[in-house]
Amino acid sequence: MKKITLLLVAFSCLLATQIFAQLTLPPNGDNQKSVFTQYMGLVSVTITYYSPDIHLPDGTDRTGKIWGQLVPYGMSSPNAIPWRAGANENTIITFSHDVQIEGQPLKAGSYGLHMVPGESDWTVIFSNATAGWGSFSYKQEEDALRVNVKSEKSEYNEWLTYEFADRKQNGCTVQLKWENLSVPFKVSVPNGDELYLATIRDELRGFKGFVWQNTLQAAN
Repeated sequence: MKKITLLLVAFSCLLATQIFAQLTLPPNGDNQKSVFTQYMGLVSVTITYYSPDIHLPDGTDRTGKIWGQLVPYGMSSPNAIPWRAGANENTIITFSHDVQIEGQPLKAGSYGLHMVPGESDWTVIFSNATAGWGSFSYKQEEDALRVNVKSEKSEYNEWLTYEFADRKQNGCTVQLKWENLSVPFKVSVPNGDELYLATIRDELRGFKGFVWQNTLQAAN
């Protein structure tokens, strides 16, 4: 009995060593990690994603085979899951403050970003779950918000990328771009001016409030 117990302990130690002693290796598929942050006044939006490219590491050209093939239209079978909107781990989008997506409210925080592709009509999904690998553990009941958008033609993009267009104090347009396709969705800040006023009021309560030029700027 003692021998069996010792063997079990030894096996458990070996298993634990294998789990916690993994090497740091390049990302799966050579899909490099990217992080992009854009500010809208005081409000920031950050997208963290893994970026696949049209040509595989072995040189295979996938031009014309991305949309509707590598990335199928609709929910992927057999588990009816959306697209991870990137590669490898969850694509994650983080908002520092409450925002509106295509006019619909979304609370500050981090969300798993998924999409349901279509030939022209797309659904953008913001999930409360952010720790998944891709969309394989996606559950619709964890959705925080879904919005419908239209895809557009774009310039050629070898790597999947996210860009921010129409950059203004109280809004911007997020664009997923890959190959010759763009999927845009609008982000707006409903209370951007109020956020600045609240910040100024707090600053004037401290040392900055003793500088008369600051009081004049605040009044203006």
